[in-house]
Amino acid sequence: MKPVIISIFLISFSLSIAAVLQCYSCRAKNNVTCEPEIVNCTEGDRCVTISEYWKYYKIYRSVSKGCAEGLPCGVIPHGGVNCNISLRYNIQCCDTDLCNAKSYEMPDLGEPRGRLCPSCHKDDTIDGCEAKKMVRCQEEGDKCLRFSGTVKHPDGYVTTYSVRGCVSPMECELNLKRLVGIEVIQQSKYECTDPKGSLTEEEKLLKTTK
Repeated sequence: MKPVIISIFLISFSLSIAAVLQCYSCRAKNNVTCEPEIVNCTEGDRCVTISEYWKYYKIYRSVSKGCAEGLPCGVIPHGGVNCNISLRYNIQCCDTDLCNAKSYEMPDLGEPRGRLCPSCHKDDTIDGCEAKKMVRCQEEGDKCLRFSGTVKHPDGYVTTYSVRGCVSPMECELNLKRLVGIEVIQQSKYECTDPKGSLTEEEKLLKTTK
């Protein structure tokens, strides 16, 4: 009887080893390609590729691959302050061995079609900024954002600033925790709120702030 039990145990153990998901893993800041290695994931993980587009007066593209659990997949969290400052990243997941072979991929979001939010940017302060302009959000359900903190950019440049603008609800939930090339060194404020006022009031305000 014991040999039978041992055989069953060995078979079960072999099956559990075989069932471990393998994914490519690597990370590149300010680069769209990275040299991957093969890693074994833990139970419940999926293979993930995160492509990040960060514009802060110049454009940075970064990519990360690996194993992850509980990530929103097939979505593009995004945010924007003005034509010079914006962020978006594409989260792609899959469930078979080494399925995350593709490199950087960033679909075009198209023209903004959402509500309006106050927009401003001020360097060297975490005390906020005064919004004198409005920015149109990318999507209808986007929120208004207030952020203050110190950020390390993908090229190593460190800056402290306060901004107001738009952000997607998904990015509000993630709270900058899945960034690839950007590193938030200190976060003093990260607040998401619904746009205020009616669409008619927003359109009038947009005309007066152009």
